Amino acid sequence: MAIVRREFIKGGAIITAGVSLALSRVFRSRVRADIYGPLQADPAGILDLPEGFSYRILETALTDRMSDGYRVPGRPDGMACMVTSDGNWALMRNHEISLGDFANGPFDFGVSPPDESYHAAAPGGVTRLVVDPATGERISSNLVLVGTVRNCAGGPSPWGWMSCEENVSRRHGYVFLCDPNAETVQMPEPIPSFGRCYREAVAVDPRDAVTYMTEDRSDSCVYRFVPTSMARPFEGQLQAMRVTSGERFNLASGVSVGDRLSIDWVDINIPESPEPGDILRDTAQALGAAVLRRGEGIWFHDGSVYICSTTGGPISRGQVFRIDVDTDEIVLLTQSTNADRLDMPDNITVAWNGDVYMSEDGGGINLVRVLTADGEVCDFARESGISEICGICFSPDHRFLFMNLQEQGLTVVVSGPFERPEMPIGPDAGLTDAAVADASINDAAALDGSLMLDGSGAADASVAVPAADGCGCSVPGAPADNDALLVAAGVGAAAYLTSRGSRSASLRDDDRPSENESESSLQQHKETQLEDPNTGGD
Repeated sequence: MAIVRREFIKGGAIITAGVSLALSRVFRSRVRADIYGPLQADPAGILDLPEGFSYRILETALTDRMSDGYRVPGRPDGMACMVTSDGNWALMRNHEISLGDFANGPFDFGVSPPDESYHAAAPGGVTRLVVDPATGERISSNLVLVGTVRNCAGGPSPWGWMSCEENVSRRHGYVFLCDPNAETVQMPEPIPSFGRCYREAVAVDPRDAVTYMTEDRSDSCVYRFVPTSMARPFEGQLQAMRVTSGERFNLASGVSVGDRLSIDWVDINIPESPEPGDILRDTAQALGAAVLRRGEGIWFHDGSVYICSTTGGPISRGQVFRIDVDTDEIVLLTQSTNADRLDMPDNITVAWNGDVYMSEDGGGINLVRVLTADGEVCDFARESGISEICGICFSPDHRFLFMNLQEQGLTVVVSGPFERPEMPIGPDAGLTDAAVADASINDAAALDGSLMLDGSGAADASVAVPAADGCGCSVPGAPADNDALLVAAGVGAAAYLTSRGSRSASLRDDDRPSENESESSLQQHKETQLEDPNTGGD
């Protein structure tokens, strides 16, 4: 069975609102104490927004039904808006559901998980909510991944949505690759080479396919995976970030806003599936890796990686860092000195103009805050004190901002007078049909002369990339060869997943719980919740 995914990698055409390829860093010159003005009270008591903005509920967890008949799972979390092969938008949505918490899962009482489930006792996973680009309205939704634990955040990539498990129970703690074009639940595709940890989120530099990752622990590290080649994005070297001025440098204290610290990266060599699973940061810190206090949201934009440290800083209420990939430096952009200004930033996304949108996971009323280019922190949205706000992401054209209200189980779309780029972003800025048709598997082979997809040394013609209706991966100012690189990376990922299909099946089946274990867990459905021995953040 080949997992080639021709539509999945169509011309490298899976794009996201936040995977900026080479936008110039355009900052507005005027100083803004507040972008949008004061927040207006919502009569419904759900979400306060600035004047001129409004929201619409797309789905409600546990009460609404998805198009495949399953109910919308509870605890929606990290999310990204990705363009599908038919030109619609797919919100790839995580669900942070603990082991045995069937009350929040997608299945009705008495319904067994499908054969595609990674772990029968784990009801977490990923759903796909398809949205009309013209109106922002819901078209359909369906289950894509199930059987995972505490899918907290993740990140978009040229190969699809990467969903992260914030849990290291046996056989868990992986990044899972999910297809934004999947209309039904799929077989799980873990990426063991990324390591196991309480992973929060990932961000991919599309210029070289390097994946950056955060970890939600009080003594976490920042990781990256450097692929052997663009054509083989999941084969390579796992590394951890080190501040060159000191071993195990503590980023949570003693750093001032504007400080720039030189960094390098240390190689981590551990088994792909170690037991116990929570040894990654200990291994990294033994090599001198820097320590971040609860690394959570991470986003790539214009040559930089933005990271939220949820409990870092002088009052332990949050910091935001930026890694300059090209200069190997990390700079502190802001940190909370007053919880009324910033209270535990979690998920993050970066707008086309460099404004950083942060959703809070504090102890009281949570907000979406905006960190502007001039260092000001402004309010954009406020919930009623019931829910963590998570999953914030822009649509490709920046007309809509999507988010989840986790405890209320709401996925909403916000529209209004967002500042939008003058240059085109999205499908209209993409490759032509002819350009995509020329980007075949041979482009991947050209990047790495040793590339062998079928073991013969020749490119496998069955993995050729068909023409597309316009990519969206290209924006003005991008390097001329960047789109071909993304196509090659997508093709290489598909070939890699095909070649390691037996490995994934082994990971999934060899340690599968016994029939008695599965049946015992299923009997708890809607009656009791199994205790998850591995909690997420501190």
